[in-house]
Amino acid sequence: MNNETINYLELPATDLTRTKAFFMSCFDWQFVDYGPEYSAFNAHGFDGGFYQAPLASTTASGGCLIVLYSQNL
Repeated sequence: MNNETINYLELPATDLTRTKAFFMSCFDWQFVDYGPEYSAFNAHGFDGGFYQAPLASTTASGGCLIVLYSQNL
């Protein structure tokens, strides 16, 4: 693990199929599905996932989980 970096990122998505297609085409991210409502990814340096939710992340609703890594808190 890289010290003092984003270690994991988790985001809500209203349409997992379209969300995965967008990130695969733009950033070449690869996905592993864990059931119909969660899909994990590796983003060339950190891991994360998208989970099925009725609302997507916006500045009004929030919703992103960011896990930071540090060897010394």
